Amino acid sequence: MAKSEDGIHILQGLLVFGNVVIGLCGIALTAECIFFVSDPHGLYPLLEATENDDIYAAAWIGIFVGFALVALSILGIIGVIKCNRTLLLVYIILMLITYAFEMASCITAATHRDFLNPNLFLKQMLERYKKAEADNNNDKWMTERVTKTWDRLMLQERCCGVRGPSDWQLFSS
Repeated sequence: MAKSEDGIHILQGLLVFGNVVIGLCGIALTAECIFFVSDPHGLYPLLEATENDDIYAAAWIGIFVGFALVALSILGIIGVIKCNRTLLLVYIILMLITYAFEMASCITAATHRDFLNPNLFLKQMLERYKKAEADNNNDKWMTERVTKTWDRLMLQERCCGVRGPSDWQLFSS
């Protein structure tokens, strides 16, 4: 009987360790997504001007999933330590739901990764940078933000355009 209990304790230890790893991954995912959403480089106006900022939706889903993973790892640890079947069943069901949200976030991010390329930003820069007339207030506001962001980027990088000064030859011609 002692061997059986030792095996159970080893399995419980592995499950607790696994849940600690899941909790740490949840903290890392939340931190990464919060960093992305906080827009530390101030590039959101460029992304918003493309009228496709779904990549931010993936980051918000990632924040939710990160918090859920932390909470579920705590629930899993409590369920394993108390050997409570109901708690473990709830844990498994909620973990599957969280996994579905995580997959949605990954799919959204993966389908939009090719969307963000230099040609997109070049086109947007040439169309929106210091545009004289705006169709409406939203376009005017967006043009001002895009211009301000590009001005800041060009000062920061000590150069101009997306690929270099030759981009502006296209702009002025």
